[in-house]
Amino acid sequence: ARFFAPLRMTAGEGLRMTGVLFGVLTILFFFPLQTTALAWEKEDLKTLERANKDYRQGRFQKAIEGYQALAQQFPRDGGLLYNQGNAHYRLENLGAAILAYERAKWLEPRNADIRHNLKYLLDSLEYRIEDKRNWYVQLGEKFLSYFTEKEIRFAVILVFFLLTASWSVCLFFFGAPPWGWPRKLLLAASLILAVFWGGKNIQSHWIRAAIVTAKEAPVRYGPSEGDQVAVRLREGLKVYVVERREDWSRVLLVNGESVWLDNQQIAEIRLR
Repeated sequence: ARFFAPLRMTAGEGLRMTGVLFGVLTILFFFPLQTTALAWEKEDLKTLERANKDYRQGRFQKAIEGYQALAQQFPRDGGLLYNQGNAHYRLENLGAAILAYERAKWLEPRNADIRHNLKYLLDSLEYRIEDKRNWYVQLGEKFLSYFTEKEIRFAVILVFFLLTASWSVCLFFFGAPPWGWPRKLLLAASLILAVFWGGKNIQSHWIRAAIVTAKEAPVRYGPSEGDQVAVRLREGLKVYVVERREDWSRVLLVNGESVWLDNQQIAEIRLR
């Protein structure tokens, strides 16, 4: 008798197990999105209508307050942040407008309207810093900006699941060598997606993008008012937070410099 012989299932049992696993994955990843979409109530819709009316009639600050009140209840709704960005732009609060658009893009990365308005404002900034990062860093950041962390994670799990399922079916049902070209292709895809997932995690949790919201923010060489001012940044510029120390943040600029900013002068894009 052979010990540890591979478990063999009938084709029907294998297909049923695969269907159950795929169904569980689908429920885990998409059910929260559906419940969020169904959470709006009549009072919330009335608040949205009032905010939209305030915007149309030029009461932009009141419109912002209405959108913000709703955003506290529905923090995953990119449309509310997009509307805030439009209202801030009307008030010429460029830093706040860019921050709102960036946050909306974080939630809805492929929304054409959000991307168009954000690009328009970024192109209109008079003060800029030369981007001296490596080309592959810039390209990676641009690519990752088209996907949410959840989407990349789901893609990794789905491809790995398909790889495992096909490998198991091939081994258990047919006894054929498990590494045919389809599985090699799935393995390569899962590795590539895992790299992208790692990059998105670094982008989200380690080097966190933020926007300068103050009209003019003095950048210092140390975390105190007594440290020398290196330069003054204008509102709307993007920086990358790498360290927090009480009321100060050490940030990286795209030209490679590492400096300190008062926390009140910047706001991180990713909402916690």
